Amino acid sequence: MTILVTGAYDLPAAADRQRNSLMLAAGSGSMGTIDGVHSGMSISKTTGMGFNIGAGRAVVNGESDADGSFTVAFTSSVSGSFANGDSSYDRIDRVVIQTYPDNPSTSAADVVVVKGYADPDGNPSPPATPDGALALYDVRILADTTSGTGGWATNKVTDKRRKIGVPEFVDYTPTFGGFQNLGTNPLREGQYRVDGDKVTVNVHLNPGTGASMGTPNALYFTLPIPAKSPWIYQGAGCLMHTNGIYDIKVVSGGETAIMWAIYDDGHVIQPGWMRYPFDKDTDIYAQMEYIIDIP
Repeated sequence: MTILVTGAYDLPAAADRQRNSLMLAAGSGSMGTIDGVHSGMSISKTTGMGFNIGAGRAVVNGESDADGSFTVAFTSSVSGSFANGDSSYDRIDRVVIQTYPDNPSTSAADVVVVKGYADPDGNPSPPATPDGALALYDVRILADTTSGTGGWATNKVTDKRRKIGVPEFVDYTPTFGGFQNLGTNPLREGQYRVDGDKVTVNVHLNPGTGASMGTPNALYFTLPIPAKSPWIYQGAGCLMHTNGIYDIKVVSGGETAIMWAIYDDGHVIQPGWMRYPFDKDTDIYAQMEYIIDIP
């Protein structure tokens, strides 16, 4: 039995990484952490088939709990390259940070390209992320791509970086439904942030003059990123109406968030039963947290 106690004794590399796990956000597994890119690590083209991954910081889970978590920092750009394209078919390569727990050298992690399969059906899929690795980017390598033909295309990149840490909120404009119309000049605004696989989203709707409900139904708004588990209660909100303030229960519908019930003095009121048209400056606010799928 090994009990990790800070300052108790000198730790071997694996135990040191396990101790690092104690100070990071817990993930799956007994010693697993929420892994991802904390900052930086953008991709850029150098020449032909070459690329750079810029300076940045990341956390990468090892292949097993026994490996602990690797805290990885690129103090300057790290270079790599793609293999030439297939002569006839496109493929998708995945750029990852691969960890090497048993590497006796000082490089216990490196940038690696996992080569994809050239699909004759014209619909290639990215390769799986290897154990002990963290996905950064998927890059579609077009058929017959070489340095001589101009190299890989920067507009064929899909960002796979899972953002962790304390991210900033990003603005987005949600679409609201369940109304017959939103009236004249409605205010629609929203913001969200992603922390690992968790999304926090805030939305605000101020219907314009003459807004009215449609058939008695729930209100809903579109999510910035689809939720992993639909129809699970994940948030709350309020409607500030001339008749008072009503609490809203929010559930995820996958692509949308459903505000399916409004409570008034402990009694459930379907949104469609409320008085309408809405008065100008009626405000609807909702906040929720939900989980997303990250390949």
